[in-house]
Amino acid sequence: MYLVYDVGGTFVKYALMDEMGTVIEKNKVPTPRNKEDFFRTLKEIYEKYQCQSLKGTALSLPGVIDVEHGIVYKGGGCPFLHEVNVVKEMENMTGLPCAIENDGKCAGLAEIWQGNARDKKDAIVMVVGSAIGGAIIHDRKVIHGSHLIAGEISNLIINANRKTMETQLFAFSATYGLRYKVASAKGMDVSEVTGEKIYAWAKAGDEISQECLEDMYFELAVQAYNFQYAYDPEIVLFGGGISEEPLFIQGIQHYVDELSKKSHQFAKPVIDACKFNNDSNLMGALYHLLTKNG
Repeated sequence: MYLVYDVGGTFVKYALMDEMGTVIEKNKVPTPRNKEDFFRTLKEIYEKYQCQSLKGTALSLPGVIDVEHGIVYKGGGCPFLHEVNVVKEMENMTGLPCAIENDGKCAGLAEIWQGNARDKKDAIVMVVGSAIGGAIIHDRKVIHGSHLIAGEISNLIINANRKTMETQLFAFSATYGLRYKVASAKGMDVSEVTGEKIYAWAKAGDEISQECLEDMYFELAVQAYNFQYAYDPEIVLFGGGISEEPLFIQGIQHYVDELSKKSHQFAKPVIDACKFNNDSNLMGALYHLLTKNG
């Protein structure tokens, strides 16, 4: 048995899992706001399961992760973890092997292990949430890059203007950008608009929602092509809660097909939805621990 944590800005999800990735039991607690409370919370969770003959702990975390040395940088929604050696803290606390990985990269590892890239060597995974996380997979391994930021898709720059130096970060193609565009067009506060409402409005014939969704589909299809030519993966997978809506993948596929008709396009991305969403970070973190320990 293994104890796996999925640390987010709002909740820490945790699960008791076996080596095949089966979730035996899972729960969640609010994410603490400082380092001391954070590790105290993780220790309390560990103490609930330490009688289960645990073989190790694994964590999916936001931020830039040095997996080799076990250190978190930036910390994303958990800035108090900046420059903290989480692996050392956990191993001192539990006496068990520990492994940590970035949340977007965990989602990619889950797909390589048992998901829709399980028979692939090279893949791109884009996790579309408030921003866009992701993973670049080569030879069934996550690429981290020289600055440990490979796959941080939200930081891609699109629609840049040289004269004004204004840029539209790729994050605006994610769900927050979608909500912001719809809210602005409708004269509403962004807090009043959710992805579920946008799809409901679009299905009811609302042109604003339909147009904003089409813009998102097109921008994501363009990035699928950019990755196809920059890296040439076997498959490009889209995850996040929004990917559970069938129209999401259908919409991106439509523009992938349309772009393929351009005469200069001689490689067409193969796209699909991720198999795992809610448990993807847990599964990917566990897979990372298992492969790290051989």
